[in-house]
Amino acid sequence: MGYVYKMLQIPPTIEMRDKAYKGHEAAAYLEELANKMAQDGWQYMRTDPIGVRVNPGCLGKLFGHKEQELVYYVVIFRKPAPPSGEAKA
Repeated sequence: MGYVYKMLQIPPTIEMRDKAYKGHEAAAYLEELANKMAQDGWQYMRTDPIGVRVNPGCLGKLFGHKEQELVYYVVIFRKPAPPSGEAKA
């Protein structure tokens, strides 16, 4: 059985207004996201950091801008792939 995957980029900083989550904001955010995705059949797998190197454009180089290294966080979900209708040999 195969799977289909969905990756969602999450913000590097999470803003929570509810004081009940004080001290575990990241866990509350991920729990809410995982439960929301589960309603559509997506199973949470993991969260990974992904580094991206951004080079300045021509104008950026003229103004002395340097290369930047950014880290993004991606949440990975999966669910069983729909049947293809093909018989396997």
